[in-house]
Amino acid sequence: MARFRVADRPLVVVIGGPTASGKSRTALWLARQWGGIPIVNADSRQFYREMTIGTAVPSPYARRLVPHYLFAHRSMEEGPPITVKDYEREALSLLQRLFAEHPAVIVVGGSGFFISALLHGLDEIPDVPDAVREHVQSLFQQQGLTFLQEEVSRLDPDYYARVDRQNPRRLQRALEVIYHTGKPFSSFHRRTPAKRFFRHVYVGIYRPPQQLRKRIHERLITFWKRGLVEEARKALLASSPLPRTTITYQELAPFFEGKIPLTQARALMERHTWQYARRQMTWFKKYGPSRWFQPAEKEALFRWLREAESSGEHGQ
Repeated sequence: MARFRVADRPLVVVIGGPTASGKSRTALWLARQWGGIPIVNADSRQFYREMTIGTAVPSPYARRLVPHYLFAHRSMEEGPPITVKDYEREALSLLQRLFAEHPAVIVVGGSGFFISALLHGLDEIPDVPDAVREHVQSLFQQQGLTFLQEEVSRLDPDYYARVDRQNPRRLQRALEVIYHTGKPFSSFHRRTPAKRFFRHVYVGIYRPPQQLRKRIHERLITFWKRGLVEEARKALLASSPLPRTTITYQELAPFFEGKIPLTQARALMERHTWQYARRQMTWFKKYGPSRWFQPAEKEALFRWLREAESSGEHGQ
C-alpha cells in the first residue's frame, strides 16, 4: 500500500464528475491503495438514510472496507435539508478530526457547489427580508419549477448555467437575492478563495456519452432490483420536500398517485438522469477538475496523484 509523503498540510483528493460515471468505485479503489484513508461524501442527496438506493449510496460492504463519512448519516425528518453552508461547516469540522489520524482524505461527489464550498469557501450573500423570501416561495407554489428556471435564466444567465436546475431551493435563493438587491446572484460569488488548512487536488471521472447513458440504464435496473419503488414509496410519505425534488424519486410520485403507469415513470427516470448527468458534465468541465480520467484508467490516475503529491503539484 502506498503512503503519503510528510508535508506541511494534509491533502484532500477530490473526485468529481457526473452521476453514474464511477466516482464511488474509483474513490474506494484509491482509498484502499493508499492504506485505507477515509472517504467523505460531497453529494447533496446521499446524506439521507431514507434515500440510499436511488441516490447510489455506497453499499454497507464498501463502507466497511474503508471509513466513509457523511453518507446516509441523517434522517430527512430531523430538520430542513442540509444547505451548502451546513455542509461547509460540517465537512470542515470533520476534516479537522480526520487529519488528526490521516495525512489525506478523499472527497467524492457530484454536487459541484458543495465541493466548491469546501475547497474555496462560500460566497458572501446578503440577508434577505422574510417578505421577499415569502414572495418567492409563493411564486414557486403558484407557478412551479418552470417559472423559477425561466426567471433565473432571464435575470442571471451566468448562475443559471451552473446551478442544479432541478433544485427549487437553489433557484429560489437566487431569486430572493436578485429581487432584494437588484443585482445578479452570481455577482456576489467569491472572487478570492478562502484559505484552508489543507491542500487539495481535484480530478474528474469521465465516460464517453454513449457509455455513460448505457451505464445509467443498467444502474437503474439495479436500483429496481434492490427495491427502489418501495424505498421511494416510503420516502415520498415524509414531510421533507427532498424526495419530490430528487431524480429517481420524483418520477415515482405520479405513479403512486395513479396518474402514470410504472413503465412511464421508469422511462422518465432514465431520461431525467441522463439530462442531469449532461448538466453536471457541463458544470464540471467549466468549474471543476483540473484533470479527467476514465474509470478504466485508475492505475494512471493513481500514478498521476502520486506524482502530483510528491512534486507538490496540487491546489492551495
